[in-house]
Amino acid sequence: MLTKVVKFLSLFVFFLATSVAAKYLAEKPDFLTPCVVGDAGFNKCLTSNFQTFFRQWKDGIPGNNAVGSFDPLYIKRVKFAQDASRAIAINADLKEVYVAGAGQAVVLEAR
Repeated sequence: MLTKVVKFLSLFVFFLATSVAAKYLAEKPDFLTPCVVGDAGFNKCLTSNFQTFFRQWKDGIPGNNAVGSFDPLYIKRVKFAQDASRAIAINADLKEVYVAGAGQAVVLEAR
């Protein structure tokens, strides 16, 4: 469940960063590859871009201070729970979480 939360937050931060950075990045960076949604290799392309994104922009988006650094990544609140009908019920509510090491993150899959 935690990996799903991290994936969602990563995707959210990525799209937020690219939308805010649009005016700062007039040209596409060389390390990003355009992905076609209908293409059979879309997930592989997106995964590769996420991997490169975290490595290249771990200190933030060049020319934009609004988003800040991705390493460490500050998350105000993370809440996840598991179905109580199972043998072990896990509930967690984390506040003010810092995720260190985003620059060394290994992206296994992106959809």
